[in-house]
Amino acid sequence: MQRQRFQEIHDQSSLCLKSNLLIHADNSSSLLDLKKDSIFNAVRIGLLQFGVSPQTDSMFAGLPVEPVLSFHSKLALIKTLPSGTTISYGRQHQLERSSRIGIISAGYGDAIPLLCGNQANALIRGKAYPIVGRVTMDQTLVDLTDGPQNIGPGEQVTMIGSQGKEEILLTSLAKQAETIPWELLCSITKRVPRVYTTRRE
Repeated sequence: MQRQRFQEIHDQSSLCLKSNLLIHADNSSSLLDLKKDSIFNAVRIGLLQFGVSPQTDSMFAGLPVEPVLSFHSKLALIKTLPSGTTISYGRQHQLERSSRIGIISAGYGDAIPLLCGNQANALIRGKAYPIVGRVTMDQTLVDLTDGPQNIGPGEQVTMIGSQGKEEILLTSLAKQAETIPWELLCSITKRVPRVYTTRRE
């Protein structure tokens, strides 16, 4: 109905006779359905520009696209804590064994979802480690107990993206955080440095 009304207005408007006028009513999900003889000559791509397939009910669901966005931080500190210790705000996570807990220099003030605590993982040296406790504004805690003892401060941490054979997809992180990929993308704040790279074949 909306598309039909849009087209009726287009047909009745003299402004639409301009050849350089961009006319659009679609997002990434309907890109494949754009007809050559359509009045619409543009598409507002959103997720696809980041290499993320739209939702499962889209024509693009399962399309083999390559993610172009990754989110990395670093370990700031590692602490060895005894069994029974409760960590982070609200004491929502209690250690069941003596544990090595890493502090990542990124939190919900940088786009790490609050609900990732005790739900999601972070990648270090190509291995996934569980995020534990509540995510704070500036920090996220990760359990490194089962990792090498020589993991230390300054180590790169991947929150979105790949390391070795492991990968954390934006869509997976959004699902664990009970949100949508669009919200995660929009929540990456100005204080997160951007690095733009070009891959040359």
